[in-house]
Amino acid sequence: MTLEIRADHSLQFLLPPAIDDWVPQDHMVRFIRDFVSSLDLHVLGFAQRIGNDGRPHYSNDLLLSVWLYGYMERIRSHRKLEHACRTHLPLVWLTGMNYPDHNTLWRFWRDHKRAIRNVFRQSVRVAQQLGMVGMVVHALDGSKIAVQTASKHGLHRDVLERLNAEIEASLHTMESALEKEAGINDLSNVLPDEFRMALT
Repeated sequence: MTLEIRADHSLQFLLPPAIDDWVPQDHMVRFIRDFVSSLDLHVLGFAQRIGNDGRPHYSNDLLLSVWLYGYMERIRSHRKLEHACRTHLPLVWLTGMNYPDHNTLWRFWRDHKRAIRNVFRQSVRVAQQLGMVGMVVHALDGSKIAVQTASKHGLHRDVLERLNAEIEASLHTMESALEKEAGINDLSNVLPDEFRMALT
């Protein structure tokens, strides 16, 4: 009979574990946190909510971080994102064990679509500054050399413009899918103003 490793569900810690130990130092969620904290969200178009009445609201940086994690993990549905906030350990770490519901995530995305697009544009600029995107100048002299090269290594203006249009179309498709999925789940459109204020 061989020795086997089995789950010990009665395991207890002498000292409580720190939430910062839940994800490795090189995990992408740490980059998402640092990237979002480096942004000036007000300048990018995120509305600042001011008020001391009612329940505390989720901050823009927390909800934006959830959506960016979902984008990187191909989780585009606000209901699936709500589920992931409770089941994906990196996302539990990223939110600090806060669990925004799907209506909160949907309203944030609906109200900040233009600002989120600005964040995507800013991410490309950051990638360029970090050297993750190469802007190499291709020059030729009079020599004629037979070569085979992948098109991804040499993109011309017309190709880049076409790719940009495809990205815009992809974003529009994703936005339409999210709006279709929300359907009547967006209670703010069917409730009177006083109830809508209470929900938000």
